[in-house]
Amino acid sequence: MRLSVLVAGLVLGVGTLAVAGGTPDQKCTASKLKATGKRAAADLKCHAKATKKNLGVDPSCTGKADDKFTAAFGKADAKGGCPGAADPNAIADMSDMFVADVVAALPDGGTDDGRACAAIKLAATGKKAGSKLGCEAKAAGQGGQVDPTCTGAAETKFSAAFAKAESKGGCAVGDPNTSDPNAIESTVDTFVADVVAALTPAPVSFAADVQPIFTANCTTCHSGGAPPAGLDLSAGNAYADTVNVASFEMATLDRVLPGDAANSYLVRKINGGPGISGSQMPFGAPPLSSTDIATITNWVIQGALNN
Repeated sequence: MRLSVLVAGLVLGVGTLAVAGGTPDQKCTASKLKATGKRAAADLKCHAKATKKNLGVDPSCTGKADDKFTAAFGKADAKGGCPGAADPNAIADMSDMFVADVVAALPDGGTDDGRACAAIKLAATGKKAGSKLGCEAKAAGQGGQVDPTCTGAAETKFSAAFAKAESKGGCAVGDPNTSDPNAIESTVDTFVADVVAALTPAPVSFAADVQPIFTANCTTCHSGGAPPAGLDLSAGNAYADTVNVASFEMATLDRVLPGDAANSYLVRKINGGPGISGSQMPFGAPPLSSTDIATITNWVIQGALNN
């Protein structure tokens, strides 16, 4: 079972802030990185068990891993503040392709000893992928850099497991271009990098990304000496008139509350969200595109920086 969700901001997303404790988008990204690592590790463990017993992979085993992944993504999204990123189905597909590549690279040779060796290597590879994405998750959750001692520990355990398997003998010889420990490590690192890239969207600039949307769609009305609701969205005025400024139509909400898109009235107005007074903005024109809405929303989630 996979999560079928349209994730706002598929094209544009949000950068992270180096804030102790993590901002909502950082915490969400961390949860999804960790969940993806756990899924890959669990799937390879399922393959390891099947290989050792010379059986087909138990679909209930892989299904359980997928269900946990789906639940983790759903829980992260439910908390709010998640930046736009790749569809969870796409992340799951990336994990599936990684697992398939690793399984193909580590043959069992058709013997009991070969199966035992392959099982150890499959499980070790899964643990490495899960651990490395766990290191990435920890860093993402705090808006910091990945701790090299964390990734180093994962690599050390992986190397030790491969060496132990080899020392027992009977390991099948695979394609040296894919089954060599260094090649497997490269496969893991590529997978980790791809997942991080998919779940860690790029920063949104107010000047370069948000203001042009206001200028193109909103300043016909919201500019000049007496703009509606006292809201001037023209260049040089928009930031001061929106961020941490109480909404005219709903005074309990700020127009833009940094880090909280759900409780930013401007975001509700461009989405036609709950509790708005009057029409969805821009007035008398088609709604903003999903990409433009995502850009503004993600800028708010990022912290509504004047950048």
